[in-house]
Amino acid sequence: MRVESCRVCKKIFKILEGDHVKIICPNCLENPEATAIALNQYIKKSPKATINMIYKNTGIPIAEIQALAGEGKIGMTPEEVTALLAARQNNLQAMSKIINEQNNLQTMSKIAEPKEKKSVVRMHTRE
Repeated sequence: MRVESCRVCKKIFKILEGDHVKIICPNCLENPEATAIALNQYIKKSPKATINMIYKNTGIPIAEIQALAGEGKIGMTPEEVTALLAARQNNLQAMSKIINEQNNLQTMSKIAEPKEKKSVVRMHTRE
């Protein structure tokens, strides 16, 4: 378990192992105004962040990010959020394609491998 300081209210809060990094506490996460403040801070600090990076590093759900962009409360337009989501989808599709190609190559290499020739030793006996 780790401890972080909320970037909005400055209170200390706990983060469980395995959780993504959060920059705002659960109380502020429930407050849209506080969420918008934290998002704007993060976007200003990391303007080239992907939607996954924003979610992972803030703990703010993607749907919340879209809603705040639609309301004009953060430094991103709804179109920019949509573009980030489309880029995320394209990356997932590209990764899936690469994995499928690797699996196909592995399958083909197994088929193409020559089978080992078994050595047979015959012994002749005299009668």
